[in-house]
Amino acid sequence: MNKRVVGADLKTILDDYKERAKAEMFCAFPGTIESFDSSAQTATISLNGKKIIKGGVAVAFPIIENCPVVFLFGGNGRLTMPIAKGDTCLVLFCDREIDSWFDTGITKAPIHKRKHDIADAIALVGIRSKQNKA
Repeated sequence: MNKRVVGADLKTILDDYKERAKAEMFCAFPGTIESFDSSAQTATISLNGKKIIKGGVAVAFPIIENCPVVFLFGGNGRLTMPIAKGDTCLVLFCDREIDSWFDTGITKAPIHKRKHDIADAIALVGIRSKQNKA
């Protein structure tokens, strides 16, 4: 049990648990392309932010490798662009693990119990900060 909540009421304990759970959940985050593999359509991405750990220390998030990059397509048409190191993107974190689907294209039961995990990211390239607008 967390030492901060020993002797605390139930609401305090649940609020603390809720905050810790949210701190470990990923939904969407801006990132920067470190490298792009055009044949696999995946990127290595650094997230543009820091994670606060115990003691209030800010540390970098881990680098995301082999992250699928979204390209618009439909039927026989597709829209592609030359993605380069330094391009910015919006990284979305899937509700469940995507390993099986991404590797095979087949829908099957999840291998892992991950939810909103940094390992299940996809990237939408093109978002920009106000300072780097086109």
